[in-house]
Amino acid sequence: TLAFSDRVARHFATALPAVQGEVAVSMAEGVERSYDDMQKQRRLLECRLFSSLDPDDLQDLASKCGLVTFKAGKVIFRQETSAEMMLIVHSGVVSLRARTTTNGGDFEMEESGQKEESLGEEIATVSEGAMIGEFALLTGESRRNTAVASSNVVAVLVNRAALQQLFFAKKLTVRISLSLSL
Repeated sequence: TLAFSDRVARHFATALPAVQGEVAVSMAEGVERSYDDMQKQRRLLECRLFSSLDPDDLQDLASKCGLVTFKAGKVIFRQETSAEMMLIVHSGVVSLRARTTTNGGDFEMEESGQKEESLGEEIATVSEGAMIGEFALLTGESRRNTAVASSNVVAVLVNRAALQQLFFAKKLTVRISLSLSL
C-alpha cells in the first residue's frame, strides 16, 4: 500500500550514507508530495463539483491545489468577504456561522469589556469531504457565512486561478454545471 511504501522510503532515506543524503531527502520528499497529490485527487474526485473531470484534468487541478492546516478556533474565512478560494475538508470539523441583525450584529462584548467581532450563530458543522466556500467562489458573490475550525483541520485549497484555468482551457463550465444540477 501507499502508507507502507511511504514508510519504506522514509526508512531508506534516513539509512543512506551522508554522501547520498541530498538524494535520499529528495526521494523522501517526492514520496510525500506524491502521497499529498493522491490525497488531493481523491478529495477532488469525491466532490460533485469535480467528479466528472477526466483523470488528466483531475491530476492537473490537484497539482495546482494546496493542503492547508488550520488550528482549532482559527477563522478560515469571514462572512461578507470576497472569495479567492474554496476548501474541501480533508480532516477535522468546521463550524459555519452567520451573523444577522437578530443574533448580535457585528460585535460582542468579551468578559474583559473589550469588543470582539461576532462570528454569529452556528448554522452548520461540516467534516471530512465537505466543500466550503464554493458558492461565493463560483458566483462572485460575497461569502454568506464565516467558517471557523472547530478542531484542527486539514483541507484541500482550490484557488480561483486554478479553477479559471481549468474552466477556460478545457471549457468545462457546462459539464460542471450539469454535475451540480443532478
